[in-house]
Amino acid sequence: MTKFRLYIILLLISSCNIKDENVDNILNVNTIKNIQEKALSIQEPYYYYSYLASIDTNSYYLNSEIAYYTKDDNILDEIKSKFKDVNNTFTISIQAIGVDIDTSIQLLKKSINLDKYHLNRVAHRMLLYNYVMLNDSIKVLGFISKLQNSSMKDDIEINLIWANYLLNKGETLNVINNLIDYSNKYRVKNFEIENLIGESFIRLGKYNEAEKHIKNAINLLNRNDNSHYLMSVINIEKKDFHTAKINIEKAIKLKNDNYLYYWQLASLTQESNGNIELIYKNYDLALRYCKTDDYFTILNNLFSFLINNGEFKKLDYQYHLNIKRSNDEVHNSIYDLIFIFYVENKFEILNKKYDDLINKYPADQAYIDDLILYFNIKIQKINQKT
Repeated sequence: MTKFRLYIILLLISSCNIKDENVDNILNVNTIKNIQEKALSIQEPYYYYSYLASIDTNSYYLNSEIAYYTKDDNILDEIKSKFKDVNNTFTISIQAIGVDIDTSIQLLKKSINLDKYHLNRVAHRMLLYNYVMLNDSIKVLGFISKLQNSSMKDDIEINLIWANYLLNKGETLNVINNLIDYSNKYRVKNFEIENLIGESFIRLGKYNEAEKHIKNAINLLNRNDNSHYLMSVINIEKKDFHTAKINIEKAIKLKNDNYLYYWQLASLTQESNGNIELIYKNYDLALRYCKTDDYFTILNNLFSFLINNGEFKKLDYQYHLNIKRSNDEVHNSIYDLIFIFYVENKFEILNKKYDDLINKYPADQAYIDDLILYFNIKIQKINQKT
């Protein structure tokens, strides 16, 4: 018998019952705290909780953690169908996973109100995450203040959600300080924490410090695609394009649907005067997977690349392919503008098309203006050179 299995069995045997419908029969408060502390030190909590649940299949707490961590809809549906008690804090939080955000918030509030012993970490994590997704700063700050003064303050997921929120708000130093303090206080070594600290140092332009933490993240979990991507960013800043290419290729092998990775690889291959077909393929894959406003920047990079290499047939093909990919009329009209910029290269035509576009889609003027400003500036620079 492995030491790990023996540890789990002894942990479960040592528990004392608490007679309350909201707490598992087999797990008491101290046992759950021990399990949570153990989970902090591992890199893949889903497998840890799944193993524990194989010993205690009816545990509300363990199954709520599995439901939270699983990426398999079938497993989530199976857990939901098994745990339906409308008066149990854990089952309510399970039902709050995978539903629309308003319904989820209502269920989670009810779940937290029923959580007498403050054991349901899933409910608290998800409610904080929902407030973050709504970009409701007042509720985020109010709820995190409440959590930091409760038994939830040591929960790794809550700290990661909070750190990501701060990072997106540009509070990079706070992210670094908070996560380093958390790691030291709870003696936690976690790849996501190291990743976030590393990314924060990258944003501050401190690449040596960033490299140290990203390497820690990779050592803790080598199969983490984002760590390899961030390492490639550091490699590029240090002009080590060969190693950058190796790292971005590792990231793609681990996750093959992230547009940023293909975009990075296309740029790196272009930097080293690599194969034109390969560069084109990677730009195309980046466009295929991109769902953000970066799409237009990638498209601009691709068009520039094709024109500079005299690939006019590919340019025309890519233009029509992108039109087919999008069902959004505004989106397609902006493609027209980009294409006119490259093919016609005439400021007057672009302005005429712009006026037509604004008249047709007045509600989207701010969105269109940002893009047109970008292309107008580019055309003016070209005109100044001629």
